[in-house]
Amino acid sequence: MKRISVLFISILLVALAGIANGGYEGKMNLNTATAEELSLVPGINDEMAQNIVQYRQASGPFTSLNELKNINGFYASSISELKCSLKLEGNSNFDLIDSSRDWCNKNNLE
Repeated sequence: MKRISVLFISILLVALAGIANGGYEGKMNLNTATAEELSLVPGINDEMAQNIVQYRQASGPFTSLNELKNINGFYASSISELKCSLKLEGNSNFDLIDSSRDWCNKNNLE
């Protein structure tokens, strides 16, 4: 019985972690992602994603996530929250976890 309780608690914690991080895992590369990819990141809507790409095309690669403050719609508080899901180097390894992917599929978002 104790093993079942521990297993149940472990599964519950994993599920809550998925909810807490907005239903994703990994990070999106701000310098290589398309607008469509960026719009998958919680806190970035389609317009903001397009603005990121336009800014990047005009100014070159981001050297700091704080540069987002130069783009309409981004504020210190939102940038702070996005630091968990964005990076500047390396391959994007951002992925919606299964429950979020199912929701996107049901709503024709993926």
